[in-house]
Amino acid sequence: MIRLLLHIGLFLIPFIVYIIWILLSNGEFTKTRTFWVTIISLLILSSSLIFSSFFNKIPNDLEYVPPQIINDELKPGHFEKAND
Repeated sequence: MIRLLLHIGLFLIPFIVYIIWILLSNGEFTKTRTFWVTIISLLILSSSLIFSSFFNKIPNDLEYVPPQIINDELKPGHFEKAND
């Protein structure tokens, strides 16, 4: 459930930043506000990338097996030990 909320949240962040930008600009296009909105957006982007790199670790000895349909049943994707 938390993963779903994280993906939805990451999808909605650009829209939220745009709405905040519209509210801050009051219909006027100013370079100062655009600069700060750009900086805030880049901070959100970089923090989400850093967050993903720390908390989505997959051990090197695992290999991803994609989803498969076997006997009309969907077998979800998973990780298995690599065959070396």
